[in-house]
Amino acid sequence: MKIRVSFTIRGPGVIGQQLDAYLRAAAGDERVPVGPFLATFTAGSDNPYRNYAVPDDGIEPDRGQIAALVALYESRGLRPRLEYSASAAPALAGALQRAGFTIETTLPVLTCQPGHQRVLVADGIAVSDAVDEREHEDAVAVASAAYGEPAGPVPASVVAARMAMVAGGGGVAIARDTVTGDALGSGLFPIPAAGVTEVAAVGTRPGQRHRGVATAVTGYLADRALRGGAHLVWLTTEHEDERRAALTAGFRDTGEAMVHISRST
Repeated sequence: MKIRVSFTIRGPGVIGQQLDAYLRAAAGDERVPVGPFLATFTAGSDNPYRNYAVPDDGIEPDRGQIAALVALYESRGLRPRLEYSASAAPALAGALQRAGFTIETTLPVLTCQPGHQRVLVADGIAVSDAVDEREHEDAVAVASAAYGEPAGPVPASVVAARMAMVAGGGGVAIARDTVTGDALGSGLFPIPAAGVTEVAAVGTRPGQRHRGVATAVTGYLADRALRGGAHLVWLTTEHEDERRAALTAGFRDTGEAMVHISRST
């Protein structure tokens, strides 16, 4: 299925439609239409952040349509969950809440377009592509440390998946100390879909923050994606430090928000 997206940004509604088109094309590795929803699934994972539905634009579903979506996820032992841009389906949150869903979070969206990205150099830090297995292992390890996940060997399957993503047009960046060579930060962007991609998983190793690592990685990834042919790069922010890093790297506040909403099983 071909997805056509307009790349002239005029307001949150247009941006939201682009973001949801990207999610429909890029989320999961299995996609199942369920009425006005596209249910996406990731094989071998029950992580709710890798198994979620994306709505069609402008929908206001009835209880039967929502019930069908819930039944599909529950039949697979998964929590019914959606991620979507607020402006692309403004009536949806209310309909889902009436059906027992609860909003997990609403995240501000920032975007960057060609010519607005800023590649910034931080003192003592060099950012480059992860190009071999060792560098991908380092990128995963530093991201795990940044997000407080347990340390341990990086599974070969994770490295293989990242290398395949890069081969397909995505990117993984790693920031290193120019003196010691230690990995300080990392981030990625998935293979663009319809000219849109997301800067994600940007993290800095604890003890190395406030050195400009996240800003340098974010700017590097946005530049790589846009120079590679993407028309729109986006990200979400949860904290003021993340927002400040993105703005410094050339991203702009769109007034858009990404809604994460789910229902307990």
